[in-house]
Amino acid sequence: MGALILAGLATIAVTIVHRMGPGKGGERAAPAIEGRAIEAMPAEGSLALPPGSHIAGMAVGDGRLVLRLEGPGSEQRLMLVELATGRRLGIILLETVP
Repeated sequence: MGALILAGLATIAVTIVHRMGPGKGGERAAPAIEGRAIEAMPAEGSLALPPGSHIAGMAVGDGRLVLRLEGPGSEQRLMLVELATGRRLGIILLETVP
């Protein structure tokens, strides 16, 4: 049962990262921005990134923002943010399995 849950989470993470990748012709696809979600965002705020990380990509949908973070070495994480409040929902550490 645990293996199925891990496989499902890995599939979701790979799908998110794949959709944030380059589109046809090497161009990045524009994020699907919902007008109502952007209007609900706080006018100001801050979001703490893990030490040494920078934003390498993002996607917007269903009232949430997913940030793809790259850290020291080849470390990659996904940070989920609720657009209505700017609250960080969680961070998913992406690991390669040998």
